[in-house]
Amino acid sequence: MTQQRPDDPVPNPSTITMQDEREPPVSPGGVLTGPEIGYLVGRGDIEIDPFDPERLNPNSYDLTLAPEVLVYQPSDGGFDTKTRQWCNFELRMGGPAGPQKVTLTDEGHWFFPGDCVLASTVERTYTPNHVPRIKAKSSVGRMFVEVGRSAAFGDVGFNNTWTLPLTFAVPVKLYPGIRFAQVYFSTVVGEREAYSGRYQHKPAGVQAATADGGRI
Repeated sequence: MTQQRPDDPVPNPSTITMQDEREPPVSPGGVLTGPEIGYLVGRGDIEIDPFDPERLNPNSYDLTLAPEVLVYQPSDGGFDTKTRQWCNFELRMGGPAGPQKVTLTDEGHWFFPGDCVLASTVERTYTPNHVPRIKAKSSVGRMFVEVGRSAAFGDVGFNNTWTLPLTFAVPVKLYPGIRFAQVYFSTVVGEREAYSGRYQHKPAGVQAATADGGRI
């Protein structure tokens, strides 16, 4: 233990501040725990709408499947990476002009290998000070469903529902409202620039790819 020298100034107790025990120092780049997510939602630093505390996990929050999905068939066409548009193959005469909109019901809907689905979360998230990321629920992964494989990284300031690609290795029956994904949040390091991309002010629900000056 270091002893105080006689010439050292004596600390004034009135100038010593105690840190809020509910706000421990957060290491840069760290992942928020479930209790911290719930606390920051209550304080307004993170928005999850609708929010249910029962869906908090040790370090994530469960997201549910919205009823409206878009289904693409690879045999009917494909995407142009420059225009971000779905193009029908000319050899496929009489095929659909684009994705098929499917509304999930309580009876469920079967999807099969080869079906490429764009789904949406029911929940809107907004994180002005944290980076949101999406992962499939492990229970969904065990049914060989890929969730957001290449579109699961969010930006600081993103404020909307999430559109996520789903693919299937085996036939799977989906229902609206199931917990199919989980969002987790990381702290950021450095100056923050809020997201202002083309999906920021779109209506809630599934959003197909759109062109925006060559940006994805």
